[in-house]
Formats: sequence, C-alpha cells, structure tokens
Amino acid sequence: MATPCCTSRPAADTREPWWPPSKRACPLRMPNKAGMRAIHQAALEGHGPVIAALIQNGELVDTTCRGGLTSLHLAAGAGQTAAVEALLGHGAQMERKGGPCDETPVHLAAGCAAGTESVRALLKSGASVHSTDHKGRQPLHVAAERGHLETCQLLLEEGADPAVQCQSGDTPLHLACSAGHRDVITALLRHVADSEARLERLLCAENVSGLTPLHCAASRSAQAWSGEEAGDILDLLCVSGARLDHVTSQNQETPFHCVARSGNDQLLEKMLTLLKDQVTSIAAVLNLQTASGETCLMVAAREGHQQTVKTLMDNGARLDVLDSLGRTALHLSAAAGLSGLCETLLGRPALLNTRCAAGLTALHLAAAGGFSGLVESLVQRHGAAADIAAQDGRTPLHLSAAAGHLEVCSTLVQAGSDTSARDAAGLTPVLLAARYDHAEVVKLLLKYSPELPDLADKDGNTCAHVAAMHGSVHVIRELLLFNTTMVTSSRNMRDDATPLHLAAATGNAEVVKVLLEAGASASDEDKLGLTCVHLAVRGGHSGVLTQLRDMGVSMEAASKKTGLGPLHIAAYDGNIDMVWELLQHISPTIPSEPPSEYETGDITAVLPPVVATESRLTPLHLAALAGHEDTARLLLNSAGDAPVDPVTEPTLIRGLTLISARNRHHLLEDFILSSPAPVYTAAKLTALLRDDLCKQDEEETVSRELRDAAALCQSMTAELLALASCRSSVSAVLSAVDPQQIELLDLLIQLKHKQVIAHPVVQSHLWDVWRGGGPAWPRWRAAALLAALLLCPPLWVLLSLPVGPRCGRLPLVRLAARLTSHAQLLVLLALLVATGRGRWPPLAGPLEGALLLWMAGLILAELTAGRGTGGLRVLRLAQLCLGLAALAVHGAALVSAGTETERREAVFLLLLCLVVCGFSMQVTTVFTPVRPMPSVRKQDGMGYPPRDLPERGVLSSLEMMLFSLVGLAASYNCHPPPVTHPAWSGALLKTVMALYLLVAGVVLTGLLVAMMTDSCRRSRTDSEIEWKFELAQLIRDLSRSRAPPAPLNLITKLVVTLHACVRFRGRLWDPAARQQLSTERLTERARRLGPAAAWSDRDRATLVVQPSVTAAPSLSGGRRLEDVVDWSQ
Repeated sequence: MATPCCTSRPAADTREPWWPPSKRACPLRMPNKAGMRAIHQAALEGHGPVIAALIQNGELVDTTCRGGLTSLHLAAGAGQTAAVEALLGHGAQMERKGGPCDETPVHLAAGCAAGTESVRALLKSGASVHSTDHKGRQPLHVAAERGHLETCQLLLEEGADPAVQCQSGDTPLHLACSAGHRDVITALLRHVADSEARLERLLCAENVSGLTPLHCAASRSAQAWSGEEAGDILDLLCVSGARLDHVTSQNQETPFHCVARSGNDQLLEKMLTLLKDQVTSIAAVLNLQTASGETCLMVAAREGHQQTVKTLMDNGARLDVLDSLGRTALHLSAAAGLSGLCETLLGRPALLNTRCAAGLTALHLAAAGGFSGLVESLVQRHGAAADIAAQDGRTPLHLSAAAGHLEVCSTLVQAGSDTSARDAAGLTPVLLAARYDHAEVVKLLLKYSPELPDLADKDGNTCAHVAAMHGSVHVIRELLLFNTTMVTSSRNMRDDATPLHLAAATGNAEVVKVLLEAGASASDEDKLGLTCVHLAVRGGHSGVLTQLRDMGVSMEAASKKTGLGPLHIAAYDGNIDMVWELLQHISPTIPSEPPSEYETGDITAVLPPVVATESRLTPLHLAALAGHEDTARLLLNSAGDAPVDPVTEPTLIRGLTLISARNRHHLLEDFILSSPAPVYTAAKLTALLRDDLCKQDEEETVSRELRDAAALCQSMTAELLALASCRSSVSAVLSAVDPQQIELLDLLIQLKHKQVIAHPVVQSHLWDVWRGGGPAWPRWRAAALLAALLLCPPLWVLLSLPVGPRCGRLPLVRLAARLTSHAQLLVLLALLVATGRGRWPPLAGPLEGALLLWMAGLILAELTAGRGTGGLRVLRLAQLCLGLAALAVHGAALVSAGTETERREAVFLLLLCLVVCGFSMQVTTVFTPVRPMPSVRKQDGMGYPPRDLPERGVLSSLEMMLFSLVGLAASYNCHPPPVTHPAWSGALLKTVMALYLLVAGVVLTGLLVAMMTDSCRRSRTDSEIEWKFELAQLIRDLSRSRAPPAPLNLITKLVVTLHACVRFRGRLWDPAARQQLSTERLTERARRLGPAAAWSDRDRATLVVQPSVTAAPSLSGGRRLEDVVDWSQ
C-alpha cells in the first residue's frame, strides 16, 4: 500500500496540496512495500515538480531504494526525461552504479526504448559513454543488444567505440548480429566505413568463444529470424568485408559449422550463394575441420538436422572424414539414434563397418543407445556385421546387454550374434547383464544358450558370482529358478569364494538374504579361511551382519583354517564400528581356536603369522599386534571382570612393545599413562619385559627393543612415583595397595626395582620409616643406644619384647637389639672357647646351655622369617650349619676319651689344615709331574734320576711358604726337576710365589687404577644402588617383624602358642590360629608410630609366608593405587 507521499498527481496543479487531509502527518521518507520512497515513485512517474518539492522539503536526491538504485536510475530506466533533468538539476550523481548489474543511469537509459532523450540529457550533463557495468559492457553494448538505433547513433556521435569489447569479448556488433538488429548493424558498420583498418578490426573481432560477428549471425536458428532478414544481414557483413571461410583461432570453426549447428537451411543456402563469390572451391570450405576434427557435416549429423546434411552433401561435403576420435558422420548420427539421417548417409557411398579409434562401428553405438529400429535396419537392411568386436573385445551384444536393452539384444541374437563371445576381460554378454541387474536380458540369453551360467571370466566368476558381487538381486532370483545348486555352492578360482562370500564382502544384504533362503551355507570358508560373517566384518557392512544375525547365523563361529572369529578379524583390522557392534553379542575375551587347515602362503598377506603357532588369542592380542590403540581401548573397557589382564599377558605385552618400538615407544607410554594406576602398570611391565620376555630366545633386534622398553618402563616408574609424591605424600603413595592388596613398596622390592628403590623420593621415605617419623638421630645418640644395650641387658630385654615401650618398634632400635644379640652370641662363644678346655667330662654347663638356647632361637628365627629377608641370609644359614656341626662334635666327645696332649694336638692339626688349604695345595699342583720320568740306573745305584731328587708334597710346600715369609731368597733351589717338568714350570713357580707375596700390593694397585677410570664410578654407582636396595629390604624386614631377637623369640613364641591353644581350644590348624601364630599378635590392638606402623601392623604372611596367601587383603587397609592420587593430571 502506497503512502500519500508515494502517490503521484498531475504536475499541472501545484498551488495547494492535492492529497486528502490526514489526521496525522505522513513522514517524508516513509518507504512503501517495495522499499521506494516518494522521490523514487515520482521519478518513475516523471513528476519533476514533485521531485523538486520533495528535495526542497529535505529529501535526499541520491537516496537509494531496496535494489541500490537512486531516483536518477529509476527515471533514466523509465525514460522520464523531465524527471532526469530535475534530478540532474539538484545534483544527482550520474556515475553512481546500482542494481544487480552495477549499471549507471546511462546504461538504464540506453536499454529503454524511449530513453534516447534521457541519454542525451545525461551526456550533456557530463555522463561518460565509456562507463561499464559488472560485465564490462558500455551503454553502446546495451543499446545495440536491445536494437535502439537512435540511442546507438547518439552514443556513437558522443564518442562511443563500436569495437570495444566487454568481459565476454563481445563487441556491440556481436550483440547486434546475435539479436538480428539489421539497422543497428548498418549504423555500426557505417560509423567505421571510412577506415578499412577499423572496419576489419570490427568484422574480425573474436569473443571469448572465438566467434566473430559473422559466426554469431550464422548461429541464429530459423525460428529466431526470417530468411530474408538473415540474408540481408549476411549480405551487409559480406559486402563490408566479412569472409565466410574465416576460421576462428580458438576452435578453428567456420561460419558453416555454426549454421550447421543451428540447422537454419535458408541461411545455409544464402551462405553458399555468397561463398561462391569469395572462394573457388566450396567443398574445400565445407570439409574444413575444427580443433576436434569435426566438419560441418558431422556437426549437422550430430545435431540431427537432416535437411542441412542433405544440403551439405549436395555441395561436396565428404562422408569419410574422421574426427579426432576416428568417428564419421554415420557414427555420430547412429549414437544419437537418428534413423532417418542414417538412412540418408547410407544412401551415399559410406563405409557401414567403419571403426572409430575405439574400434566401435555404427552398430555398436546404436546398440549401446538402445535404438532397436536403427539396429534392425543396420543389420537386416544394410547387412552390418553383428559380431564385429571393438578394441576392448566387446560386440554390439555386449553393449546392449550391459545397458539392458532387451529388444536390441533380441534383434542381435536373432541376427546370429554370438552369445558366448568374450571381451578382453573375459566377460560374456550374460555376465555384463548380470553385473547391472538386467534380469530380463539374462533370461533372454539363457533361453537361447542354456550353457551360459557355467561360463566364467578370467577370475573364475560365473554369472551368479558377478550378480552377487554387484548386488543384482533380480538376476540372482532368475538364476535360482534356472539352477539352484550352481548359485548356492559354486566357487571361483581366485579366492575359492561362493556367491554368498562375494555378496557379504560387497555389502549386498538383500542378496545375502536371498542366497541364505535358497540354502547357501554360511559356514563355508574361502581360500583365506573367511566365512561370510568374517567378510562382512572385514568390509564394515553392518547391514549384512544384521541380516546374517536375523537369519540365525552365529557371530562367534571361528574359522577352521585360522581359528579366528569375526571379532578377532575386526580387532586386527582396527574397524572400531564393527568391534562395537560385535561386542553387543560376543564376549570381548573370546579366545581363538587352534588352526586345523592353516596354509602360511595364503594367509600371511592379510593375517599375522602368529595365528599359525599360537591359540587362545583374544581380540585384544590382535588389536595390540596391529597397533590399533582405539580398538584396544574399546576392548579393555568392554572386558569388565574378564580374566585377561593386559598388564600381565606376555603375548599382549610383546605385541604392544614391538609395535610401539616403531614410533619410539609412544604407544607404550600412552598405554601406561592411560591405565588406572600408571606407576603400577609401569612396574609390572618392567618386570615382565626384563625377567620373562628378555630371557627367551629372540632375535637381536627384538631383544634390543625389549630391553629399551624395559628401561623406559623403569624410568617411567621412577618419574611417576616422583610426580605422585608431589601431589600426595610419598608415604601414602608407597603404602597404597595394588589389585592383589600388595603395597607399592613391597611390590617394588619383590620385582627388584633397584633403581626405583634408590630414587631420592623412596630413600627419603625409607629414612623416615627408619627413624619413626621423627627427626634424624645424630651418630652419638645411635652409638649411645648400642652401648646401652650392650652394657645393660635388662634394657635390651625391655626394648626387644613386644610388650615393651613403643620406641622399641622403631627399625633403628630393632637393628640395635639384633646387633646386641649377635654381640652377646660372640661373647658367649668366646667365653665357651676360653673356659671350655680343661673341663672333663665335657658335660653341658651354663655356657653350653645358653649357647644351645641361642642356637634354638636362631633356628626359630630362620624358620619363621620370610623369603625377602635380605642378602645376608646365606651367612646366617652358614653360621647355623657350623653351629650344628660344632654341637655334633661336642656330642661326639662324650663317647671318646683322650688326654690333654691329644686335645692340644687336635687343635694344632686343625690350625695346620687351615693354613695348608691355601697356597700349599697350589704349589703341590705345580710340582706334579707332567710327563713320565726316564729311569737309567746301574747296579751300584748310580744313574738317573738321582736319589736326592727334590719332591714337593703338601708339607714341603707348606715349609717353603713359611720360610718365604721370613726371608727365603734362594727360591731357584726349589725348582721342579727339568726332566719331569717342562721348561716353563720354574717360571710358573716363581709366578705363584710372586702372586703370593705381592697380592696385597697388586690388589691395592688395581684399586688405584680403577679409581682413575670411569669403571670405578660405574662400580660405585652400582654398589650404591645395591646398598640402597639391601637397606630397603632390611628396613622393611625390621619394620614388619614383630619377633624379638634370639633367644627372646623363644619366650614370645611360647606365649603366643599357649595363648592360641587356650583361645582356639587346641585347634592350631584353624586359619585364625595359624594367622595368630604367624603374626605373633595377642590382641587386636593396633598402634601406629608414624610411617613405620604401616609395616609393623600388617600381616607378614601377605608376602612372605605362603604364596597362596599373596592375594589376601592387607590388614593395613591401605588405599588403592588408583585412588591415592589423580593420575589423569
């Protein structure tokens, strides 16, 4: 609805407002629905006074409407000269562009039939005739295209260039010729007629498509303009100098190609008439070829202009000319199905069976297009060869069968075409029809040749295989009616696959359903041992899986050749969508079965060779072997409480390690960091890779990768432990328990992570446990404690018993108590040796009784001690063995009597044996004869060897050693005899003597040299790590053990045993009783003394008593490793 301001009135009466009075005033700049204001509407209507009044009341002269047009654009486009003049008088912009084509007012005025005066007004006001729109067109282009003669003449007078080209390369003459404006063409040619150069330039100008104005005029169809008008334009252009044989520079087309394309016969006749005046040979011009090799006859044949073809043929156009693809005009018309035109061409001497570059004849093209009438005409009337093959070996029957043209196929078969002909790929027409699901064509071909279903291509695929592979369900149904057994059970030669295999592999669910309903077996395997389920999984076809599951096919069936199920295949391929779908119906831990018909050469290309040697592989193993991290994560998350532990499974860890070695173990790092407790995972992986995998016989490369992975895991264990201790206390982290309820520190000691134990974080925790969480003890305080325990036995007893003060539970105090016990044992042994001789009979006295109790306590301590009690256990066992031997000797003395002299001789012999056991045996070995001694002796006893030949036995060797220590210098007098010994035996004896005398100096020199090399530093580092590891074991044993040192442990063990007998009424085999006996705990009181209590109050049997109790819950109730710290951060 227009507002009062947008409604026009006669321009004659302006004395008073003519619109009806309104109750309220109308805004001056209110637009209507079209977005135009009052000034725009007045410009369209040509009301100059209204425009002036609006401008005087404050309206902007250059205000735009919705399309970006100003009032001047609207007035110029409508041919309102008065409005144009009024707007120009008020300063409207003449070069402003607007509208969808960015046109100036001059463009709009030039395009208007009554806009000549508006153009004149604009040009007089200074508007440019060379302004362009968004296509580069000037006002002259617009006027020439619209056929506005007066406007064109005005623009030419004002300096417009008739040869100017827009972006498409068209000049005003191009546009006028294309539109058929004869008067405008005449005006343009007259404007440049005085200059031949300008005229030639105008006539020969080519646009972007390479067309001249003459080409544009020849391109107009007969429906666009009359013959007379077209003839006049051609006469005008030719008289002006345009040539009909002009060839474009781009496509090399003549005007005759354009007229052949348009099919304007009258124009063609006119052009032929004019051509006679320009050239001597019309046929030479008509047979000129374009860049693609086409003549004007081919163009007309392709477009189907039969009359044009006749006219060209009558004027000398040749039929045997070939284009760049080797096609003739007959090929083009046959491809278009133009029967009448083909008849016209065949009426002249044309080659019916001429082949193109691809070997196709006209019959091939007609058959491929499905033109049954044309095919019948070519075969029956003209005698075209029905079995002629193209370069790819395909006959017309192949092409028609592939396209599904039933009538054409019937015509060719009736004409005698070979139904079993093969192309270069070994395909017959029925195979092509089966590929594209042309069931009717297949039925037709089987009717004439029943043996066709058994014919296969070069891969052994029959008609059923091809149809199943390409989803031709209608062909499958037709073949099932013909031969069910062939369709359901036939196999090809390449993969030994049935049609069901191919249908499942290509994802044709409908074909799978039809085949299963017809009786096809879903358990059949191909050459690689894959069933239809395996193939559907490998191809990622969920629709086929759904169809198979609905038909009752098992998703868990394993292959007989490989032993792998569908989930194994999906995991190895990394198809996470298939894995997710199968997990809805299959357990993620389903193991593989032993392969029964494995053939390495057939399967190793697609499956890992490990399937031939190992069974019980889970999908997680195969995902790890293939390196599919996302699939492995999905399987791990879906496993739930499955028995497979990915951290302790050797095969999985081996595959993960070898795969991660390809990218510098990034996958192994991600696997550790993504686990719930990374430090536990890294520790377990280190133990597996170091102790289990690296001990197996592996290749050098594999062993190196495993060693590198073990080192990486160990370093990650230390780093993760250090980082975790920063977020939480180190005591909380090391006392956290794993899934088997074993504390982390115990686990590190068990797995012998010596470098981790030697880490400063762990060592700080151990020292904290050592001193009970308090400040560090100075050396004098520890020495004073040890001296007090040695000098005050009651204090030693008080601190050793479990009922003593709380400070007795500190590892430092316990170690001092044990050292005191050992010192007292040494004192007891010394007293027994010093006072034991001379007493007879050797009955058991107080010292012997005390020693016997001490030995009993040591034996009890060894029997109740755990397995991880440090590296000095061997020495303790040797001490006990020697003690038992001494006890046996002491008991043997009761049955044999002797004098004091005999006892002294026994002591001397014992000392002598100890001295002789060393170098005397070695010297004796040197004096042993190497070869037999010759004997030449006379009756008087003289001869060889001499009777005083030196012989060295054990005693003589000992004598020589003793004298050498006190200064024997004539060592050469003690050489072995040269007759029975080689020449170098003397040197060997001297070497032994030198080693014996200088061993201390040599050792010290060796140590001095080692200190100057890096080996000493490495040795010192390793020794420091070993010392810290043994110290950790010692602190753990001291913190865990509740038993006092020997012989006080006899008392505590007796009390605990009596208490257990009373409490459990003599049933010491009860588990609770056995637990009390092993822990030596009388009550349920649990005292905690800082970090040391975490070990002192827990069950020792958890780790060291019985392996079966290893998984028992810890009495300490520690937090789990997953919860002690947020490992994800």
